[in-house]
Amino acid sequence: MMPFSDYTQFWIWFAANEKILYYIKEDGDLIDTIAAAIRSANSSVRFEIGNRNLNGKKAIIVISAGGIRKNIEIVEEFCKNVPKLKYWKVVKYKQRMPKLYPVYCYVEMGLTKYSLLEDDEIYDLDDVLNPIDIYYTMKKREEKIELKLYIKNYTKYDEKILGTIAFLFLDQALGEYDVMTKIGNIDFLPLTEKEEEACFPITELRKNFNKIIKR
Repeated sequence: MMPFSDYTQFWIWFAANEKILYYIKEDGDLIDTIAAAIRSANSSVRFEIGNRNLNGKKAIIVISAGGIRKNIEIVEEFCKNVPKLKYWKVVKYKQRMPKLYPVYCYVEMGLTKYSLLEDDEIYDLDDVLNPIDIYYTMKKREEKIELKLYIKNYTKYDEKILGTIAFLFLDQALGEYDVMTKIGNIDFLPLTEKEEEACFPITELRKNFNKIIKR
């Protein structure tokens, strides 16, 4: 695969190979193939694959800024010339989820990885954080909303892991674009009985956020 000199060349390659990509059986092989192509176009662009059931419905490729505000312009430019596709739907930014799912944090080959457990279970596991384990307060300051997140078992996570898990919940609740553009300072604090009584569960964040920004 030759390096792409611009984003249009990437989409020409993607359109020419979309059927082959759609029918790659192993998720790892598909992700590696697309990741190499996207890195060739711009290493700042992130992506996710969804709806990989090969049942005739379009698969989804989400083009993400990786939660980094300065990458918004890159994503907008990257998606400007998306061609008409038969097998794939291209989505800009990670979208709001119908509900909040637990986040599973694990180590694989020395790397910390994260995944959403898309079911209705509540997990009593050390490496899983459930939506019921996070409460919040928020306050609007100028054009941004400041958040305080109160997290169960707060002390068992280091700051980087805690931040990643929290943003995975925020992206589910509010969508990546709103998190990047409308959320300001975020403080992480331990969840005690006092906060559990006085604060709101994160499952109510979307509703109250929408009221504040009048969405």
